Amino acid sequence: KICRCVANREDLFPGSTKNMSTMPKILPLLVTAATVTLLVAVVYRQSQPQELVRRKNKLKLYAPTTATPKLKLELLDELKFPDAVCLDGTPGAVHAEIIDGATGWIIYFEGGGWCVSEEDCLRRSKGYVGSSNNLDPVDKHRSTILSADCSLNPNFCKFSKVKLHYCDGNSFISDVDEPVTVGNEKIFFRGRKILDAVIETFIPRGLNKAEEILLTGCSAGGLATILNADYLSDRF
Repeated sequence: KICRCVANREDLFPGSTKNMSTMPKILPLLVTAATVTLLVAVVYRQSQPQELVRRKNKLKLYAPTTATPKLKLELLDELKFPDAVCLDGTPGAVHAEIIDGATGWIIYFEGGGWCVSEEDCLRRSKGYVGSSNNLDPVDKHRSTILSADCSLNPNFCKFSKVKLHYCDGNSFISDVDEPVTVGNEKIFFRGRKILDAVIETFIPRGLNKAEEILLTGCSAGGLATILNADYLSDRF
């Protein structure tokens, strides 16, 4: 099992519901403590030498922008994979860095929320998270796990990396054969076909020889990781 759903608070914290009446008394104390903590943090930060502050600010979740970007844009082959399209019908896309002879691969699902109705998905199809139009030729927002800088990413810097552009609005599990008409426009729910096409694209480029495959992602991409892990595992 991936998770176990808990029905109520009592399951998590036995007896806790009996103490709820004390919350009005405790709440002012908690607010006061939080306020004092915030003031102390502000004073502490202002008292630090500026050089120390600058050094701390360098510790970010993203690789430095001075690093040479290597994840390059690739659109899926429309002739081989005509059904692997974004919400607006443009071809699915990835940013990828393939290292010759690599036995480790990262498949990274980009995040970006969900659309929850046909109208919502139509609106989404007009922008970045519903289309592959106007994508950057190189990925400018490389999370550390996708970095080729071994001082930042020692465990995975030598892995081949494929970052899937998120444009189906449903964490790469949408799979509707026919387009959906909304008003006078059509949208496509083909996330699973994009995922299949990506795998088929990179199998002959070394993915078939992978000894380790790390499936990961951020936000809606993290959910895509959970939803697609068993499906991809069965393929390998």
